Amino acid sequence: MTVHQQLDPVLAVMPRRSGRLESVDALRVFLISLVVAHHALEAYADRDPSEVPLPDPPIPHIWAFLWVNAAFFMGLFFFLSAYFTAGAANRKGTAAFLRDRFLRLGLPLLLGTVLIVPLAGWSHVAMDPGMPPTSYWTYLTRDFFGLGPKPEVWPAGELWPAYTLGHLWFLQHLLIYTLLYAGLRAVLPRRSDAAVGNPPSNTAITCYAVLLSAATFIIRIWYPQDRWIAFLGFIQMEPAHIAQYASLFAIGVYAGPRRWIETMPARRGMACWRSVSDLRWWRTC
Repeated sequence: MTVHQQLDPVLAVMPRRSGRLESVDALRVFLISLVVAHHALEAYADRDPSEVPLPDPPIPHIWAFLWVNAAFFMGLFFFLSAYFTAGAANRKGTAAFLRDRFLRLGLPLLLGTVLIVPLAGWSHVAMDPGMPPTSYWTYLTRDFFGLGPKPEVWPAGELWPAYTLGHLWFLQHLLIYTLLYAGLRAVLPRRSDAAVGNPPSNTAITCYAVLLSAATFIIRIWYPQDRWIAFLGFIQMEPAHIAQYASLFAIGVYAGPRRWIETMPARRGMACWRSVSDLRWWRTC
């Protein structure tokens, strides 16, 4: 029996209104809200925060939300971004697709690295009473990019040069994954567009979750959560989550042409929600 015979006919033939999926747009808004909530609550989770002194004790059990949220929210961003990648490349062609990606991802990454991220760091230094007055240009060239000697009064424990992508690491990773996809697309045999196919079974999803958990566990032996590195000297990466991000991007590329989001049975989602709702541990956090 095909997927169209298994699903409700209305869901099976549901078109994408104006080329968009309203459910995906709603999910993106929800995920953006989780991003804001996650970073806002992190300041209230540490007992001895280095930058934000708390007048009151940290919020009890707030790590329960942060841990659960980190297990999926950024990974879903990568999945959704990749879900429409193959379709865009097929419509525009590889060259036009890459030009569009550099415009949408590369240009904001460049401008943010030169303007937004250094401005935040310069403001931090400018408000430090232990630092002498420093112009933005001096901070940008000397302290951010390291084009000059390190100031003798540079705060102990602060990274120097202060170069970082900040939260723009997401754009960098998306751009790198897109380039890797375009490279594989150029060397691998081309196939015709995949027809709508059956979404993954519960067994397949469970196997993926087990493998992802095992890979993440092994990586975190050496790289715990919140430890960031400069992979190859320029890729800002948190290894603790890289297995999640990279695998969900790859799955999204595969799932997009097969319309897994549109054809996933609603009853499966409801069954998963009921399974989670039956758990009592999260209500005590």
